[in-house]
Amino acid sequence: MAAGSTVAGRAYRWTSGGGGATVAAMPPVRHLVATAVSSLMIGASAAIAAVAFTRIIRVGNCASGEQQFVIARECPDGTDMLIVWLAGAVILFLLGLG
Repeated sequence: MAAGSTVAGRAYRWTSGGGGATVAAMPPVRHLVATAVSSLMIGASAAIAAVAFTRIIRVGNCASGEQQFVIARECPDGTDMLIVWLAGAVILFLLGLG
């Protein structure tokens, strides 16, 4: 295809990428959808991380399991899942950036 070709009735502009590679510019509607999805992923990850981090802070210092010392404060049920949610929010954020 030459620069400025038409494929399936759609006009595409071709731009020169790094290293002299030729790539197609993304159609405007697809670009808009990709931007919206990416923004939603980043926003959702920020909300999930904020909720998980707030709940982790509320728990404070705690311990659980069998230890050689006396545990002063047991961790409430579900504390381990807060860490999983926080890690998932980080992964979702990174996917949203990509």
